[in-house]
Amino acid sequence: MRLIISGFNRAPPLISTDLTEYLANGVAPENELSFKNFMNQRWMTYKNDYLQYRLGFMDEDMWHAKFNSMEGLYYGTNSKDCVLAHYVYDAMKIGFDRNFVELVEPIQSDCP
Repeated sequence: MRLIISGFNRAPPLISTDLTEYLANGVAPENELSFKNFMNQRWMTYKNDYLQYRLGFMDEDMWHAKFNSMEGLYYGTNSKDCVLAHYVYDAMKIGFDRNFVELVEPIQSDCP
């Protein structure tokens, strides 16, 4: 077990952490799968957040903060990220609560 962990720690990172490059160019092609997995996680979290809010387990201020974050993801920081966010959302929405879908779909987006 120690060898596996030790070897894992020496592996190259799966995702580039160069923020300047990311902001300028979006997700590098070699990181698209990791980015899609991240988007999948985010949409599942937002769906769960919405359920908690509807059931009264989350106050208005917290929900608005979560919703603003969701809007940012759906709107996207650049066109490539936006397309990937919509791609993942579209693939997942069949399993989402109808009320959640009705909340997300009207969000304004400049996504191509």
